[in-house]
Amino acid sequence: MKFINKFFKLQENKTTVRTEIIAGITTFMTMAYILFLNPNILSATGMDKNAVFFATAIAAGFVTIAMGLVANFPIALAPGMGLNAFFATVALAGVGMPWRIALGAVFISGVIFILLTLTKVRQILVVAVPQSLKVAITVGIGLFITIIGLKLSGIMVASANVIPPTLANMQAHNGQSGLMFFEWNIGLGSLKDMNMLLCLIGLVITAALMALRVKGSLLIGIVAATIIGIPMGVTKIAD
Repeated sequence: MKFINKFFKLQENKTTVRTEIIAGITTFMTMAYILFLNPNILSATGMDKNAVFFATAIAAGFVTIAMGLVANFPIALAPGMGLNAFFATVALAGVGMPWRIALGAVFISGVIFILLTLTKVRQILVVAVPQSLKVAITVGIGLFITIIGLKLSGIMVASANVIPPTLANMQAHNGQSGLMFFEWNIGLGSLKDMNMLLCLIGLVITAALMALRVKGSLLIGIVAATIIGIPMGVTKIAD
């Protein structure tokens, strides 16, 4: 225990081993969805879902451990949920470029970023970016993840109505056409949906615990929602 305190400088950072363990478990539980969402998104390009799952777990685990042991910074890193959606759009199976070529471009960009970091150019670029833009990027990623949660829980439902311009385009291209962005309608789900109801229950529990400043409120909320979901038929123990 003394070694851990000394190595990670816990006392200097005004924290304890117990606090860091709770924070680590909470962080994992709130980020674990990436292990399932990332393969689902990238498999649309033709990539093997199991291979993407393995790569996601190894990459996130390696860089997060390195962040703690090398940089001594309590930050968990994982594939970006915005970039993978962009990658899937560019390398969509049968539509865009082959995923192998797109993945090669990602590798090249990664090498460039490493070179920028080693040459201190990245730090200059970070300072050059306005604070307002940094905040906007953070908020944008947060909203994107929120939309994913609302959609998967059933709170937000999306439907599409085909309008005349798309119909004309379909007739001109043998029945094939992409939907225009304003054809999508966003609405609220039904409280009869157990997934949506459980999500709302989990949100209320977590929000109440956070308002009461209970340590580990996010983790407690996740566990509570998981247990409550068993009799509701949402949490399937067999799976």
